[in-house]
Amino acid sequence: MDHPQLPNAVQSPSLAAWEKKFCIKVGAMPWKRFAESKNSLFKTDKVFEWDNSAGLKAF
Repeated sequence: MDHPQLPNAVQSPSLAAWEKKFCIKVGAMPWKRFAESKNSLFKTDKVFEWDNSAGLKAF
């Protein structure tokens, strides 16, 4: 399965190329979208307070 390549403006020299390729191939998501989503997680503390005990019980 082929995914679109990232434009040169999105590529960051401080990030390993394999990380971007992994994100595109396995996650089927452009790196820029992944980075934006990751950054939005830190805008609220509720994400880090999430209680996953029900999931643990299910297993």
